[in-house]
Amino acid sequence: MKSAKKVVSNFIMGVEKKTVGISDFVKRQTKPDFVGTKISISQLEDLREQAEQGINSGKDKKGYADFVRIVNIQDPKILCPIAKITPENKKFLKEEKTKRREEEEEYEHEYFDSKDIKGIPSHHVALIMYTKEQLEKEKESHTGADFDLISINAEISEEGAPISPETLRRNIKGPEYGGSGHQHTKKEISRSEKFWDDHALIK
Repeated sequence: MKSAKKVVSNFIMGVEKKTVGISDFVKRQTKPDFVGTKISISQLEDLREQAEQGINSGKDKKGYADFVRIVNIQDPKILCPIAKITPENKKFLKEEKTKRREEEEEYEHEYFDSKDIKGIPSHHVALIMYTKEQLEKEKESHTGADFDLISINAEISEEGAPISPETLRRNIKGPEYGGSGHQHTKKEISRSEKFWDDHALIK
């Protein structure tokens, strides 16, 4: 049974407050060699609090599926790690084979080194959360909160960058391949491939 103090703290105007935790998965983004939006360990708790405040004040929106919630914030300290590929910078493009986890399939991707191409101020930062139920379905570790923060994306535009083709393919294949099991549409796949043919992440 919840203590009286816990009950009071978890209710806002008679509505139970949703909790947000920090997943182990999002902690990858604190590593210096991470390809994508980089954050520091010291920023994580503040971002978690902003995600929790957003989801409890109705400032969240649905992501690509019902189990995904997104809270958009402004944070000039977090740079957008996406660069458009141009004839001038194409010579700096690098390729590598990588995988997110040891048990997952390897894939190849292009990227820019931050020594050659710098990140730009983001349009906004998307705090992306999955429900506890979805993380359990994917056999992912979770904190036990209603939602876990699983990705922090500094976005290039109001619309934001589409999910990468590699992630879409994992999702479609299902949890055994490191994906969510969501069946993305041909339109989503086409938009993703078109965008990432012309853009690359910065490492």
